[in-house]
Amino acid sequence: MSRLSQIGKYRLLDRIGEGAMGEVFRAHDPVLDRHVALKIITAGDEDRRQRFRREAQSAARLGHPNIVVVHDFGEDSGHFFMAMELLEGHDLKLAISSNLLPDLPAKLQVMEQVCDAMGYAHSMGIIHRDLKPANIFLLPWGRVKILDFGLARVGQSDMTGTGTILGTPNYMSPEQIRGVRIDPRADIFALGSVFYEMLSGRKAFNADSLHTVLYRVLQHEPEPLRMIAPSVPLALSDLIRKAMAKEPAMRFQSTREMGDAIRALRSRDKAAPNVGLNEMMHEYKSDTIVVGRHDGDGGHGAVSRPGGGRVPARDLRPAADVSLPSGQPMAASMTSMSAETGPARVVFAAEIGGDIAVDVTRSQTLLAASLAFGIPHTNECGG
Repeated sequence: MSRLSQIGKYRLLDRIGEGAMGEVFRAHDPVLDRHVALKIITAGDEDRRQRFRREAQSAARLGHPNIVVVHDFGEDSGHFFMAMELLEGHDLKLAISSNLLPDLPAKLQVMEQVCDAMGYAHSMGIIHRDLKPANIFLLPWGRVKILDFGLARVGQSDMTGTGTILGTPNYMSPEQIRGVRIDPRADIFALGSVFYEMLSGRKAFNADSLHTVLYRVLQHEPEPLRMIAPSVPLALSDLIRKAMAKEPAMRFQSTREMGDAIRALRSRDKAAPNVGLNEMMHEYKSDTIVVGRHDGDGGHGAVSRPGGGRVPARDLRPAADVSLPSGQPMAASMTSMSAETGPARVVFAAEIGGDIAVDVTRSQTLLAASLAFGIPHTNECGG
């Protein structure tokens, strides 16, 4: 395959990677005059072709800034190809082994973006089933991209029957190993394993043989995170342990819920090392205002007060409608907040690509802050 110089309309420039299913080339699209990453496999058997097609279809239907963009899919002279955006940077596997994520804030930023991406994928009925450091790509300016949906399950369809094991053993959930039908919580377990490795530098489940790895996933708890990395806050250690619970019912029940916990950690200037997850989330929910785009008031957004109850977004007026936990009114200019008060966190729910958390400083209006985060002004107005 490496001797190919052209496939379809794409001119192959150099090989940039290879895997079990094929090779990836940097290629040039002469029609649109752009460079792409071109993944190519030989025709092979039908199962292989269907997996490759499913990878393209799964990624192509997911329009999210943290999921790789698929431009094209086709076949030429016995080779199937998929054209994707060409990414600069490196995968999380290299970042972990080379210690390229220098501090906890950088790691939390990666974790939040991954959860946002998978929350969106799950909302579209797609389960990845092979989340691992090699499938998480880090761009130079901090953005994360999820790659390789070749094992994804779309909706209720499943190319594999009960009893078939798919995934990478070190990151597979117990239910995947047992070969039973899974749901998005299998991805949550995988993310817990990935984040454990990112925070500790060690795989949560590692052994010399495949059989032993699978046994440890099923029967053993990983070494407590804070024993390996004592500087990890207790709340974060609790978060990882919850994500990696053996029973799906004991994990986070959605990646959105898991992402909220990570946002809570990021919202603290310096996480108290001995504050547990439950206490931290109680504080976070008390300090967060959620703005939803659509509800029962005729399609307008609404704001959820920390203490309960909802206010239509169209009714938000300066200095009147929403109160912070301290009882201070949140004016449009935020001028009533004291100098000691940090930014108010507003979560715009059900935006394209998932919930978006916005920190509104004392000097900003809610509109200005939301526009700065790329939320169209018609959204927060309920239009």
